[in-house]
Amino acid sequence: MRERGFGSFSLGIVADTLKITRCKAKRLVSALAKDGFLLDCSRDTSDTFVRVHLNESDRSSYKLTMQGHALRMATARKPIKRTTADRIVAKFLERVENVNRDPNLLYWIDEVLVFGSFLSTAPRLSDLDLAITYTRRIDNHDVWQSMSEARVRFAQANGRLFRSFFARLGWPWREIELQLCKGLPAVSIHDLRDEGEFIRTLPSKQLYVRLQTEL
Repeated sequence: MRERGFGSFSLGIVADTLKITRCKAKRLVSALAKDGFLLDCSRDTSDTFVRVHLNESDRSSYKLTMQGHALRMATARKPIKRTTADRIVAKFLERVENVNRDPNLLYWIDEVLVFGSFLSTAPRLSDLDLAITYTRRIDNHDVWQSMSEARVRFAQANGRLFRSFFARLGWPWREIELQLCKGLPAVSIHDLRDEGEFIRTLPSKQLYVRLQTEL
């Protein structure tokens, strides 16, 4: 769920991610759907993934439900002190500013919310749940595609391996996430484009808003 919990995913992706047969993947997905963690959206022709990425032999498509997103966010990390959490949040927000100043990156970070245990009064926190609104810096699809491929080539030249088409496709977003989280313990980043429906039902606090005058 953490690996493929954003957007829609097929039985083939489940099988590939878990290194199991499609038959086992189908049984697993059926059980998760029955328990309310997944929603079958194969017939939703408005879903870009369904229309573009599924071929005739793989028309299955699933999304996490709110219950599924809650399970995806569960963690067993070692608790951290609140003072440590405050330092991590401050460092994280510095990195957000650095991302928005970097002309080579393909997304803006428009907003950062914190939710979960950070908003409690507990002296120790299980993790830091930070939700981000990303927006593309480039509207033109062809230009975006060309620059996205250039970012992938740059990463490969620096030793990064891409094990799947989806890893390459998501790299412009993933490289930002890695920059934000590097060396910071207990941070869980959530994308408001995909998880916002669930996250905005929870108590949260806005930590950052990008000034729209930034170039």
